Amino acid sequence: MHWLRSWWAKKFGVQRSSKEHEELTDYERKLIRLMGNCPDCGGRLLRGPEGGMSVNCCCAVCHSEFNITVIGDAVLGERISGAGPRDVGDRAWCYGL
Repeated sequence: MHWLRSWWAKKFGVQRSSKEHEELTDYERKLIRLMGNCPDCGGRLLRGPEGGMSVNCCCAVCHSEFNITVIGDAVLGERISGAGPRDVGDRAWCYGL
């Protein structure tokens, strides 16, 4: 599945969100929709707290967090944490880490 990410990046350019509360880019939303994996490292996304139509997800590998809403085939969302590896700390119980 990494070939898909590489192909997409070459064709459309890599655009990534990096700051807390920043909207997910088209690239990140499409990766989540097509593969269901973390747009930062490709790790599996673990479901956490849910509310309304959205769910908080955390990457099992790099621990980046996202708030994701899926409506039909569309994925909307924002980044909860900064991009890249980090320590989950007190939030570990939310995601079963």
